[in-house]
Amino acid sequence: MNDVEEIKQRVDIVDLVGSYLPLKKAGSTHKGLCPFHSEKTPSFMVNPERQSFKCFGCNEGGDIFEFVMKIENLTFPEALHLLADKAGATLARQKGNYAPEKYAQQKDEKSTLYRINAFATQIFHTILLKQADAKTARDYLKQRGLSDATIAIFRIGYAPKNPLLAPLLAKHGMTPRDLDNAGQPDRFKDRIMFPIMDVLGNVAGFTGRSLGPLVQPKYYNTPETTIFHKGSLIYGLSQAKNAIKEHDCAVLVEGQMDVVLAHQSGVTNTVASSGTALTPAHLKTIGRYTKNCIFAFDMDSAGEKATRSAIHLALDAEMNASIATLPKPYKDAGEAIAVDPAIFITAIESAIPAMQWIITSETSRVTGSAHGDSTYTPVQKKTIVQGVLPYLAKVTDSIERDEWVKILAGQVQTQESSIVLALTKFTNKQPSHPRLTEPIAQKHHHLTPDELLLGFLHRDDALKAKHSALYNRLQQEYTGNISDLTTAVDAYLSTVGQDNLQAEIDDLIARKHSEGHEAIKLSFAQRIAQAEREGNRELVKKLLAELHTQIADN
Repeated sequence: MNDVEEIKQRVDIVDLVGSYLPLKKAGSTHKGLCPFHSEKTPSFMVNPERQSFKCFGCNEGGDIFEFVMKIENLTFPEALHLLADKAGATLARQKGNYAPEKYAQQKDEKSTLYRINAFATQIFHTILLKQADAKTARDYLKQRGLSDATIAIFRIGYAPKNPLLAPLLAKHGMTPRDLDNAGQPDRFKDRIMFPIMDVLGNVAGFTGRSLGPLVQPKYYNTPETTIFHKGSLIYGLSQAKNAIKEHDCAVLVEGQMDVVLAHQSGVTNTVASSGTALTPAHLKTIGRYTKNCIFAFDMDSAGEKATRSAIHLALDAEMNASIATLPKPYKDAGEAIAVDPAIFITAIESAIPAMQWIITSETSRVTGSAHGDSTYTPVQKKTIVQGVLPYLAKVTDSIERDEWVKILAGQVQTQESSIVLALTKFTNKQPSHPRLTEPIAQKHHHLTPDELLLGFLHRDDALKAKHSALYNRLQQEYTGNISDLTTAVDAYLSTVGQDNLQAEIDDLIARKHSEGHEAIKLSFAQRIAQAEREGNRELVKKLLAELHTQIADN
């Protein structure tokens, strides 16, 4: 019996496919929504007797190997090794049949990177738990309310101030070139380490969180490597995928700390993008497990912008999106959970449909009131409708679209026919074949957000002058050659274009300011808390005034 036949005998296709998407028994077969194209009526069938799958909508079909190759975007040799691991089978070294020379080299390179990251994860985690110089990191995690079990589940660690991985890895045969190809894990210094895993649990890269309030960037990622593409990796998915399938819904938050705290509070279907804006690739991956998602992003201007962008992407992907809103004064999921997990859980349970959130948000933005019981001017009505139309036009189901037209008409107190006419005019103005592009920050590149922003500002004198304080701070933090950075940014823009450049610069600046505000607030938090414990109200007022001044200046 050869390797292929042995694996086919050991791996049941119903169990395999069922680990990726919900299946329901239908007679002698199982059915579900196809993971390879968008559909609302199941046409994807799995036949346990034939050990095969077939979609009668997009015509995809085959055995366990074809399924894994398609859903994981793997070559046949890669799928063979993945399924061998699942089956507990040992493959014969038949490179002539299964591993051409080029593949063997690529697989060896990937395996080396995964080994480096697995080793680094183990070392960072051990240092966090046992080393004296990790006390500040342990205290911070304890202060944020993380339990030992949560730290272990997510394999959180600590990178010391003095790098130590290179000599340890050298003993295991890893070369300096291997470390460079892995994104140089020793680049992280004095940071809490969050391993970022692929859906199979392999560590593809890291996010390091700074401990000092003035150390920037606050979050620092592994650069793009052969195995780390932050535009497609989803933090927490390997831990959350079963809960996502069970609840038929994914909760998306912004940060790693939000994810781990959400899991600890019982919302175990929570995930986050890996240090970048949400991308179509992220939603495509989530779509393998569910067509329903709840966005619970930060409650600030940058978070609102991220929510609007995510709604556009969800509508494009034909996913059912809802929005969770935290009550004031909570800024993000982690902050709310620290006070009371029930606050976050209630927000998730009370999430409203994305289109309802857009209508309410546009009403509030234009009129200052989110309610529909006010008398609006004709201009206000027109402006609210114009703000909703780009989203409404993406609702493909006619029944759902008609309902939102009715709701919008009621909100602005006008005729449904007027909304339909405005929607028709808007749709007719759109290009017949719009060019599909991703925001610049979603493209794969080796530059960090801070480096990208510094490069953008440096090459534009007007922007540099407008944001001189930010530019000077970024320049002081940057340790490389500014000319080389500018060249890298120019080369990057020459390949991806400048269609969304200004919007991306605005987003990077907003997020940088938000990081700065958080650092300032953190630097004042302990002093204010101490003054409150001492009952020194005058000092509290003084510190709050200083805090507001610094935030305004920043």
